Amino acid sequence: MIEFRKLEGFIMALAAVIIWSGNIIVAKQLAPDISPFSLSLLRWSSACFFLAPFGLKPLLKDWKIIRQHLGFHLTVSFFGISLSNALIYYAAHDTSGVNMVIIASTAPMMTMILGCMFLKETLNFGKVIGALLAFSGIIAIASRGDLDVLIGMRFSWGDGLALIASFLFAVYSILLRFIPKGVSQLGFLSAIFFMGALWLIPMTAVELYLGGTIYIRNWQSIAGIAYAGAGSSVACFFLWNEAIKKIGPFKVSMIYYSLPVFGCLWAILFLGERLMFMDFVGGALVLVGVLTATIASRR
Repeated sequence: MIEFRKLEGFIMALAAVIIWSGNIIVAKQLAPDISPFSLSLLRWSSACFFLAPFGLKPLLKDWKIIRQHLGFHLTVSFFGISLSNALIYYAAHDTSGVNMVIIASTAPMMTMILGCMFLKETLNFGKVIGALLAFSGIIAIASRGDLDVLIGMRFSWGDGLALIASFLFAVYSILLRFIPKGVSQLGFLSAIFFMGALWLIPMTAVELYLGGTIYIRNWQSIAGIAYAGAGSSVACFFLWNEAIKKIGPFKVSMIYYSLPVFGCLWAILFLGERLMFMDFVGGALVLVGVLTATIASRR
């Protein structure tokens, strides 16, 4: 029963990462027409719409407990929902795809460190080696094995924003272990999605006042927003949160390393990009790294 619970957790985390990786395509499609905070507000408003039929009743049922821990939920929604995602969208305007992939892949390492600091999780040699192998795989995929790509990397304020976003996502993953008892998964998600959307309203208003744009070009734009809301938000956060409950933040965060691998597959299917030899090498390194860290965490 315990082993099945762990397997279920790994499958949920992997499913979340696969769906999240598709968000790369959506971001490329929508970023030129919709400003970052505006895009975030549309995403989380869409998420609230899709979650409402399933989440409204649990939210009302759990509201008394949520209200007693209102500060916790407001904090989680601000950093894990509103700010981290908006920073990623802002970073995309000022940094390269290579930088974004590499910086985003620091989130599992940050989660590992925070887990050791606040959850008293043990850090052993196998975990470190696994994390380094997986990170090496990310670099291989992002650089396509070209050392000149890494040497030629230039860091900007967008990279700083991406790094902060990765840290906030790691913090979010750790905070999930402190969800108040008695609050259901759907009730929790409904609360932080709604609060996250509320946080974004004044930010979006300021952004639009300063010249931001919201341009819905065609039905594909609407489909992209719906995917971001229903898939990358509702489905992914539900799966991710459940996975953390079942196998813990460290093991789940290691699955996150596979994001660029699936991102490449999405790009091949929908953007017409070619599969290269280094994609196989990088994917193999990520797989070996995740397996190494997972086995080490069982000891």
